[in-house]
Amino acid sequence: MIDETGTLGVRQQFWKRLTLSREVQSVSVQISGKAFEVRIKVARDESGNIVRVKPEFDDIGVIAKEVGLPARRVEEIVSVQVSSKYQEVE
Repeated sequence: MIDETGTLGVRQQFWKRLTLSREVQSVSVQISGKAFEVRIKVARDESGNIVRVKPEFDDIGVIAKEVGLPARRVEEIVSVQVSSKYQEVE
């Protein structure tokens, strides 16, 4: 960087990143009278407790186009269905 820019110094800073363990599962949801398979990411803490369940955005986009709804609305619908199904399973 010094050779390419001509600068006299470069400041460096190092960060440690903590991540939750994640797994991807596929669930079936109903939107506008149609059934869809959606991949969801399930994040767990060190004890194995579920911290977050989030639908895969690529799947949300495909569904949104097919049913003619905004992606944000589809994500809300999917999230409600997924969380209720997940509570039944867990």
